Amino acid sequence: MTKSKRGKPSAVTPPLSPSLPDDDSSENLKEYMKENFEQMKEKLAEVTENMATNENVNNLLKLINEQKQKIEKMEDKIAVMESHIAHLSKLQENADQYQRRLCLRINGVDLPDGDVKETADECLGKVKQVFNELNVDIPDEVIDRAHRIGKSVMWNGKKAQQMIVRFTTWRHRTIVYQARKNSNKYRIKMDLTKERVSLLRRANEILNSNQNSFAFCNYNCQPCWFNNGRYIYFNDLNELENSMSRD
Repeated sequence: MTKSKRGKPSAVTPPLSPSLPDDDSSENLKEYMKENFEQMKEKLAEVTENMATNENVNNLLKLINEQKQKIEKMEDKIAVMESHIAHLSKLQENADQYQRRLCLRINGVDLPDGDVKETADECLGKVKQVFNELNVDIPDEVIDRAHRIGKSVMWNGKKAQQMIVRFTTWRHRTIVYQARKNSNKYRIKMDLTKERVSLLRRANEILNSNQNSFAFCNYNCQPCWFNNGRYIYFNDLNELENSMSRD
């Protein structure tokens, strides 16, 4: 400790490196230089390690940012692809429904006794019998094909299985469909795709709870609902809810 000019002691600044030895012989100087070198070497290694760690962290952050940007681009591409797939699926469903536009499904047609498999002519005969009970005149040449489909069920106390009928003209198909209420023995409906059946079911759940109305398909198999004396068409649930909010 030293004294200042006013006689007060002042703090002594510690040396940055070990002090030189009092004995300045060559051996002591060598030992001093060796110890000082080792200390500097340790400090340099510590600084180098810290620099390497910081560089690794920076590189890692840079890599994370690059991967994040790639993920965002991939998410955008996936969103576009999903939208495109949904559009193609709707086009496919419309094409499938268009192929079904000439078909009707008839429930309640009795099965022959003994689980005997019917021939095409026998199926045609059953269909003509249904048409006679509906009081409609349908020529044989406009019936393209008729066959059984689905599982057998008990219908009015008898074993029955659904039949599907394909007509050659939309006009004759519509005549039969319009006459479906002429008999309570059968239930006649249009041949709809699974997607369209599901859409109508979900639409009716919404309408029954909000509008006390119902959804159905018109003669062209287009989903719609009836409100205030007019038909409102929709292609999906978003369009249905938008039409409900407007009315």
